[in-house]
Amino acid sequence: MTDQMKLKVLLADDEERICRMLARLINAEDLGLEIIGMAYDGEELLEKIEKLKPDIVITDISMPKMTGIDVIKVVSNSELPCKFIIISGFRQFDYAYSALKYDVVDYLLKPVEQEELNAALSKISWQIRHKTDSLPDGNIRSIHNYFILNRIKLLLTSPQDLNSINATYRINFKKGVFQAILLRIDSVGKPRTLPENPGSLHSEVQNLINQYLGEFCEE
Repeated sequence: MTDQMKLKVLLADDEERICRMLARLINAEDLGLEIIGMAYDGEELLEKIEKLKPDIVITDISMPKMTGIDVIKVVSNSELPCKFIIISGFRQFDYAYSALKYDVVDYLLKPVEQEELNAALSKISWQIRHKTDSLPDGNIRSIHNYFILNRIKLLLTSPQDLNSINATYRINFKKGVFQAILLRIDSVGKPRTLPENPGSLHSEVQNLINQYLGEFCEE
């Protein structure tokens, strides 16, 4: 992929070692990305966004001077077109929900896993290159995914009111016995190969699930 086609990525975390770790985890060449810089506090991040005009920003939420959410709010009200991936050590859902309200493409928990990070970058790169703001129902799907992957296991030790869960996570669970099916799509060919359009693959699988299992499922 030529340099002209590469998307510019800016990294931000108050710990330099985290930024450098993220840089090592990113499959920049495979995804057609170029890491153009790092920032270690919110004000520096905002300055570099305005100066370098990245396509993608990967930022921690908790940073000195300005939080990642504060930076996203400012950028969202400007003419800057960059898209955001949030990373955070905080596990409270309200942080994720605050980020998703500002069209953040993904929310990743520390410690960040390489496969999850590159899958998020593949999704956001596809959106940028195809000039689409988001996949259909992208934010609601992100809320659902966050709940399923990071919160549902906590219910085993800390039960919550069903109505509260439905309202907070935009779920439609009903009272009764719950069973879950977990699907993982294996790559074909070399290991960890990412599809060109992960959103399309997700939609295709979801349509098949609805076709064959829809009548047996509540959500």
